[in-house]
Amino acid sequence: MKKILILLICSLIVQVAFSQKKKLDSLWRVMKNVKTNIEKTRLYYDISRQYENADPDSALFFCNKSVLLLQFLGGVTTIDQKDASTWLLRANALQYSGLLNRKYKGQCDTAIVLFNEALKIFLELSKNPDNKILSKALNGAANCYNSIANAMQAQGKFPEALIYYHNNALGYAKKSLQIARDIGALPDENTSYQHLKEAYAKLGDYKKALEYYNLYTITKDSLLNNEKNRQLTEMEAKYQSEKKQQQIKIRDVEITRQKTQKYAFIAGLIFVLALAIVALRAYIQKGKTNRLLHEKNTEISQQKEEIQTQAEQLERTNKELEKFSIVANESDNSVVIADKDGELEWANMGFIKLFGYTLEMFKEKHGSNLAGSNTNPQIKEMIRLCKEKKQSVIYINQATMRLGKKKWVQTTLTPILDETERLKNLVAIESDITKIKETEEKIEAEKKKIQEKNKKLWEISLLIHKEREKTQELLKIVEEKNNDISDSIHYALRIQQAILPDLNFVRKIFPETFILYKPKDVVSGDFYWWAEVENKLAITVGDCTGHGVPGAFMSMLGISFLREIVQKEFITDPSVILRKLRKEIINALKQKGVEGEQQDGMDMAFIALDTETLELQYAGANNPLYIVTSHSSIVTGKNKQFETNDQCLMTNDLLEICHTELASHESTELVEVVELVEVKADKMPIGIYQEMYPFKNNIIKVNKGDRLYIFSDGFSDQFGGENRRKFLPKRFKESLLQIAHLPMSEQRETLNNIFENWKGSNEQIDDVTVLGIKI
Repeated sequence: MKKILILLICSLIVQVAFSQKKKLDSLWRVMKNVKTNIEKTRLYYDISRQYENADPDSALFFCNKSVLLLQFLGGVTTIDQKDASTWLLRANALQYSGLLNRKYKGQCDTAIVLFNEALKIFLELSKNPDNKILSKALNGAANCYNSIANAMQAQGKFPEALIYYHNNALGYAKKSLQIARDIGALPDENTSYQHLKEAYAKLGDYKKALEYYNLYTITKDSLLNNEKNRQLTEMEAKYQSEKKQQQIKIRDVEITRQKTQKYAFIAGLIFVLALAIVALRAYIQKGKTNRLLHEKNTEISQQKEEIQTQAEQLERTNKELEKFSIVANESDNSVVIADKDGELEWANMGFIKLFGYTLEMFKEKHGSNLAGSNTNPQIKEMIRLCKEKKQSVIYINQATMRLGKKKWVQTTLTPILDETERLKNLVAIESDITKIKETEEKIEAEKKKIQEKNKKLWEISLLIHKEREKTQELLKIVEEKNNDISDSIHYALRIQQAILPDLNFVRKIFPETFILYKPKDVVSGDFYWWAEVENKLAITVGDCTGHGVPGAFMSMLGISFLREIVQKEFITDPSVILRKLRKEIINALKQKGVEGEQQDGMDMAFIALDTETLELQYAGANNPLYIVTSHSSIVTGKNKQFETNDQCLMTNDLLEICHTELASHESTELVEVVELVEVKADKMPIGIYQEMYPFKNNIIKVNKGDRLYIFSDGFSDQFGGENRRKFLPKRFKESLLQIAHLPMSEQRETLNNIFENWKGSNEQIDDVTVLGIKI
């Protein structure tokens, strides 16, 4: 067995050497017939690559010839982007020449000069609008930076090498990776992963290096599989051709046929054995990769669970803070927040009403520290005990207001602790108890009078009764304040309902229209809006940041800007509308894009339908458009019953089609096939964002009977079901396909029932809006 393996390996080595020689002979034969310098340059470059392992000197010689032949192009400043492929060849030849000089000649200085020349060309070509050229140029730039860094490391210049890796190689490799993914260029994507893996490894970030090594291995396997399939196809074609020739020779010479069959059998056996060895190695490598992926997936799952737990805790905390904020701002009591050292940070309107100072004025006159602003040593001691024991304390003192008036103030000082039980903040809630204190003093005086004069007992009782009435009045005031807050929210609801358009407006044009609108709270952060401009019907569904009162304010802001853009400026192009709306939102919220800034905004799907030609235009910010269409098809089957196909067809980066299929094939019949087409949105919101580029305008021809759906993410994000999971877009698409045959009014009721059944006893987590139109 050992001898057989050795024989096989030797035969493979001979086969590789023979293949290389055959490739060189083929290149030299082509060289005899070429006439232009560009064709000769490309051939010299390919010949140089073939010579690298066997004869490095010859490889360098022919690579330099390739460089010299392209000098007619001129300098980098004269680059014509129309000749980008020729300039790419020149840059690759320069970079490869530098690699040969460094690797086989040890001439690092010469190599760095050649790398820099190639880098200039790659950087200039990175301005090319063609994504294929752009991807290769960015990959080339990343490769040059890596090569320069390797050469500098070989010279002992380690800090400079690290600068090249960190500030240049990584950036260009990541840009190239993004473009390669967008255009589906798997070889360029594989090269980008290789550059990222090498750069992170050199920088010592082995976790990132391993991550990109795994991605490099996966894409490499895909490329190898493609190459193997191509080779097998070529071999099959060659085999068929040889087989025909052999059949001709059989008729002429029987002995030749027998020899040919014998040689073909031996060659086939060698090929099968070689293919088995390659497949075995690939299987072993894939097993290792799968084990690493399994370990990584397990680690990611654990991290995901931890993040989800933290997110739920944060959501609960935010709700509590929101309630606290409402109470703090609307309350007549003074609420002051200080840091762990007692430094004053924030005060509500009740503080100004009580003391007559703003927080800044108070700091200027009394100091910025909670303890320092009090001269009473007993109060300072109470503050110290609160901080040390981490328990709430209550103390009363007589404070002097801004205009000199003195009031009795009761302070409840509460420590706020972080998750490690460390002091984070101090919250002081101060109430004006002057009347209560005065009452107590009066009661005390009356008690003394009772002791002195029993005859005045009735008068004292009367005073006590009056004070009780005042206390009841105070309780009524508190209750009225609470009612005022509730009334304000319901008033906001009436305002929002008044702003939202009337559905009958759309139904005059398309009677089969419904809106499913389910706010999470009293008021909603979702909104819908439409308008008719000339012969076009503009319709949108928006999903603002947050829900409740903040979301409602954002929705009213969005509707106001849409009226200005669409109805006053007569703009019907959805992509232009979203771009102008984004600009207005950013200006209105004074967003600058600085780190830590609140990134409020909204997601939106916007359509404009020409009611005469039925030409539909769509643009989306994170929210897609679903189109459900029907067409007749001749199929066979006893049971005329549809079932939803879980596999959806991805036609390109913007369209995804799901459809239903029939279950059996025994009789022929004309039936209706229903398909769902998803027009995908741009992955960015209407508001400040890390990458803001123009929204894409999609133009689609729709037909009568087609159903259009635009919506917020509240339906898909709802938790429920047996395992309390999200509903998800996939299940939402299946629901739309299942109810496609129903009238639109019944679709609304069915969708509402589906949502409520899924939600069950769980809390609704977000506002829900679904708008459906049948053409």
